[in-house]
Amino acid sequence: MARSQTEKILTALAGEYLTAAKLCLMGYIAVPTFKNFPGVDILAYNSATGRQITLQVKTISEDGSFVFGRYPLPKDKLDDKRLTVWVHILDKSKSKADFFIATFGEVARLAQRGHETWHKEKPATRKLEGGLVNIIGSEDLKEFKDKWGLLEAL
Repeated sequence: MARSQTEKILTALAGEYLTAAKLCLMGYIAVPTFKNFPGVDILAYNSATGRQITLQVKTISEDGSFVFGRYPLPKDKLDDKRLTVWVHILDKSKSKADFFIATFGEVARLAQRGHETWHKEKPATRKLEGGLVNIIGSEDLKEFKDKWGLLEAL
């Protein structure tokens, strides 16, 4: 069933606030931008280290998926070096979520490879060119789980 625009906005905001809370617990002052700055969802500053970072946050709820667009993905998505926090909300009632930290491009390339594998399984019935490229949930992103140390490499 299609989610309403309000549900999509609430899911996105929940992911941004959960990420900001996590950053605060790590010593950052983290402020969501409320969609006022393209490509930046959170501004963060660590007064102990002087480190300033900007992050984009992508969020899905329990049964959602991250959609990247149609195959093949454009080169600018595959080469995107912006560090992004991918949030998978596991249980809305308990604010339970998994966090995955990677560049947008790393995850886009992973999604595109997954789409190619999916097509190879049943090429007669699955569309490769023009098919939606997506990732469903935590299992696909497991190599990036809780890689918060990447923030220090910026």
